[in-house]
Amino acid sequence: TIPCSLHMDGDSTVIDVVVDKEIGEAIGSERKKLLEDLFKSVKRWKKKEMRDLVKRYSKRYYLKELTLAKVIWNESELTRFLLIVYRDSFPSPLIGEKNSEQLMEFISSQLMASEKAKKGKKKYPPLLKYRFINWLKKLNCEREKRRIVQKISNYIVDYMQSIVKFGFKTITRYNCTEFVPMNQFRHLEKLCFIDYEKRCELTQVDQVGSAFDLKLIPVGSTVRPIVMKEKKKAKDRRRKEKIFLAGLRYHLSRFGVPSETLASCQKTIAAFSCKAKDEIFYLKSDIRKFFPSIDHSVLISLLRGVVQGDCVVATLECDKIVKGRKFLKIRNKGGADLESARKALFSSFNNNFRKLFNKKFTTTNISREHLLKTILSEIRHTVKYKDRVYRVGRGIGQGSIYSSLLGDIYLHERMKRMMMIIPRQSLLLSYADDFLFLSHLRHVVENFHQGILQEEMGIRGNSEKTITNVNGRKCRVLHWCGLTFHTTRFALIRKRSIKK
Repeated sequence: TIPCSLHMDGDSTVIDVVVDKEIGEAIGSERKKLLEDLFKSVKRWKKKEMRDLVKRYSKRYYLKELTLAKVIWNESELTRFLLIVYRDSFPSPLIGEKNSEQLMEFISSQLMASEKAKKGKKKYPPLLKYRFINWLKKLNCEREKRRIVQKISNYIVDYMQSIVKFGFKTITRYNCTEFVPMNQFRHLEKLCFIDYEKRCELTQVDQVGSAFDLKLIPVGSTVRPIVMKEKKKAKDRRRKEKIFLAGLRYHLSRFGVPSETLASCQKTIAAFSCKAKDEIFYLKSDIRKFFPSIDHSVLISLLRGVVQGDCVVATLECDKIVKGRKFLKIRNKGGADLESARKALFSSFNNNFRKLFNKKFTTTNISREHLLKTILSEIRHTVKYKDRVYRVGRGIGQGSIYSSLLGDIYLHERMKRMMMIIPRQSLLLSYADDFLFLSHLRHVVENFHQGILQEEMGIRGNSEKTITNVNGRKCRVLHWCGLTFHTTRFALIRKRSIKK
């Protein structure tokens, strides 16, 4: 940190700074000259020089609200302007928490003095807006240090804004981080400023790279990445692939035991309907606000059960993709060590992906706790509401590479609890948050419908999108995941549904 202090010397503001040799060399001659010109213009109080400096700094530091036509210059605004220029003039984040507290105390006292001098006329000075985006991109520092700089800058700016907005009263410190949509305000938890260091520990950058460049492969799992062709001739293949994925995403039958014996959703429903003697009762629905309702604590506890030991992280860099589609199928039986998993990765890569990708395939060991901390740091977010920042305990972002996998793990446990009380004469097919439940008995579908509407693990079914025939409603066809079935015998009418 830089030991610094602000004090008043007559009508001018003086900044005392103790600068080391390394810091002094990093400042640069150009920024030194700008600071000297600024201090001279403040001391002499020349409007022409101030106008030129304001234009230069407004372009450089995005101070768009600093124009002499709209701003009446006083001591408090000059102090805030000098503070911003002083902090931005250094090429690295060196202002610590204690120094920022002293600077904020001085600014608040100056603002209170200027407010009292106005004799009750409440005319707040305009808020200074500045950004660190372009400045941070130029820094060749670590990602963690950049986040710390951003949070310190947000903390200083929001503290200044709170002082101006609430009449210069004493306000509790808070940490300003990312924002989330308004519909997630119902799941809030208080966030103290002390948790700032803990959050930084969770968001450290991994040595193996960012999460978007990795495919996390736990020991004993099966991974099938698919390479899709974007040509009109491959429509039939994509249709088969869609059916294949719909069948293998979930097959929960017979007390929730996953089954991958049948290759497609079509064969699964056909095999189930052949055993039916009477009418088949169905229930088609989805989960209401599934991704925003996922509880983080429950999800981490489920991940602890899924990830039993250390994992292998596989990084696959593809430069050129040729025609054709292949499947990467990796199997490793339980009890095997990481070395056998690594060999399975390389053998499957050499057999299936030699013609598709260049040979840029690396693996890295990662511990279980480090993996869980990384996942928790990616899904956890905070929200700012009025004067406080709250930690949101529910919800994961949609569209990321890990949201579908985490959603499947969470929904699997919920559906598994439902299927524990369901007899054998039933079938549950699930694709993401859309599910289709089939049974030969009417009361079984009714019990499943009542159970899914009750909130458990923070999620429940959507009654508005529920389609069923237990209430006497007759439908000729049923659409689910792009497939069109006949509701009497559940025969596949059309292999593909197109909505224009």
